[in-house]
Amino acid sequence: MAKRRTRTVTRYVRRRGGGGKRGFTLPIAVVAGFLPEVMGAVAQAPNGPRAVAEFVSESLTGWSINQNRWYPQFLRFGLVPILGGIGVHMLASKLGVNRMIARAGVPFVRI
Repeated sequence: MAKRRTRTVTRYVRRRGGGGKRGFTLPIAVVAGFLPEVMGAVAQAPNGPRAVAEFVSESLTGWSINQNRWYPQFLRFGLVPILGGIGVHMLASKLGVNRMIARAGVPFVRI
């Protein structure tokens, strides 16, 4: 007995695929993580650009240029909030919060 071949019919109809429209979105949690860094740099601005550069490098790395030593408490103004914001953003994406915001029609904003 010979095998019977079935013929597939290709239809040219737009399908709703995954992904949807891609565009620029702003992750609020990550931006909020940068706020202590920016506010501290603005507070150091009257002391000159060297003070701003020292604050930024100390808060992101913990290394004090003046004392030539590492201080972990400096990280609470820079690196820790940024990593926390990235963590919150990733958790919100896993839980589907960002998808719910996109379906609600809120433009440009994600958690």
